[in-house]
Amino acid sequence: MRLSWSYDAPTEAAGLRVYTGLDGAGVLLAELPVTETTYTDTVAEPELRYYRFEAVDGQGTVIDVSQEIAVQTFRSLNASLLG
Repeated sequence: MRLSWSYDAPTEAAGLRVYTGLDGAGVLLAELPVTETTYTDTVAEPELRYYRFEAVDGQGTVIDVSQEIAVQTFRSLNASLLG
């Protein structure tokens, strides 16, 4: 699952934390540079997942938090048609 976003970061923002979970976005998934705008989360089974983002300053202090979003994932299908 490829996540993408835009963020007008405040000047003190140094990084982003991506959180996810099945019953709320409470598990830290990744820590990224504040300039990053995409992340790929590997999901094995179709499920409803939740995501949220936190912006942190150079000391790791949270300075901004996104709203939590719910995303329904789907299994990738590789199919070929035989004639």
